[in-house]
Amino acid sequence: MPVMRPAYGCVVLLGCCLPLLSSACSGSTAGEHSDAGALDAFARDGARPDGSSGVVDGGEPDAAALPCGDGVCADDEDATACCADCGVCTEGAVVRIETGTAAGAPGGALTAGGMADTHASFSGGPFTELVFPFTVIDEPVEGSSYFWAQQFFFEGTTQGGYTGVQTNGILGGSVVGKMLIFSIWEALGATPGPTASCEPFGGEGIGYSCRLVFAWRENVTYRMILREAATDEWSVSVGDPTVPGEILLGTIRVLPGWGRIRPSTAGFAEYYGQVASCEALPHAVALLHQPVADGALAPSSVDAGVYGTCAAYATSVCTGALCR
Repeated sequence: MPVMRPAYGCVVLLGCCLPLLSSACSGSTAGEHSDAGALDAFARDGARPDGSSGVVDGGEPDAAALPCGDGVCADDEDATACCADCGVCTEGAVVRIETGTAAGAPGGALTAGGMADTHASFSGGPFTELVFPFTVIDEPVEGSSYFWAQQFFFEGTTQGGYTGVQTNGILGGSVVGKMLIFSIWEALGATPGPTASCEPFGGEGIGYSCRLVFAWRENVTYRMILREAATDEWSVSVGDPTVPGEILLGTIRVLPGWGRIRPSTAGFAEYYGQVASCEALPHAVALLHQPVADGALAPSSVDAGVYGTCAAYATSVCTGALCR
């Protein structure tokens, strides 16, 4: 499991200092920008006034071409065919991260670490809730160890946490496959949801982590919902469009005085397993959609970029009116 330790100026990812609010780029190289579309912020649970919930490629869906809308993402539906049930139909920014090569496979001695990132800045705050939608478009080959995550930071401390999607998660010291995760550094304790587990972690920083073995599907958007559960307690639930309601990962207790969530986030894609070389990284594509704060507030800006040892084998492109 990767451990990132936040500070005011950067986040350390496996020894690399990642700026929290980098203005480097909106694409795979510095200075590259992509602006399109119009802002259409969605509510905390993704619902729009017309009952749709969101997409992976922006643009208004053709209602006649989408025989869907019952509010549940069925086995024969996905975000491409039915964004109203399975995805995000319109939004101000989405970051598409592609990593690895078609011939890539796990196994070797190189840990690639962080490869691509995105940052969102909000006007206002601090916040009591953040929603982070994720969509894995092309999952890697079996045994690959990818992590797509979003980080958040508390107003009264340099500490923070992260939540996201893993392909080859570890729970209780054992590899369990697809997993969702929620962690906070320097936390005091944690209580798991009914089907999840929480445990302390160590390494580059210490804290508590709540984890849920979860068979997420390609081309389905899952919303990781961070909330203030009580004073000095924070929970994460997943909004799974294939079932009604939400699934609680757990609640983590933090020190008094940490306050609420800062108006900035930092997402990333990381390969935490080992490969023979950067060229041998398994291929994967994921979307990190714009976060949403306190019900319906969209960011004022979103960026994207690449970094790290294997940056040459990653692209990160932001599309939408909010991209900078």
